Amino acid sequence: MIFPFVSLPETSRERITGAASNPVGTLQSDGRDVIYKQAVLIIEDHPVRGIGSGGFFLYSPILVNKEERYPHNIFLELASELGIAAALLMVAFVIATL
Repeated sequence: MIFPFVSLPETSRERITGAASNPVGTLQSDGRDVIYKQAVLIIEDHPVRGIGSGGFFLYSPILVNKEERYPHNIFLELASELGIAAALLMVAFVIATL
């Protein structure tokens, strides 16, 4: 109910508009596709237990410059750090909340 009255920052508005019109292009242009791919590789290597809380920041070789520390996606972050079960639990929680 409050969302129509809250204005988003211009960069957020552009990202949302771009994601709606061209999701793949927007993802590649903002540079997060590399981070997402790294999260997926970690999930593939450690699907059950993940690499531990905070592990994405510690073990990702792509993040050496320390500017981007997290995948900026709660589901990818949970799955890579705590395992797929944690990400599925979060999905269930979000669906139940909605």
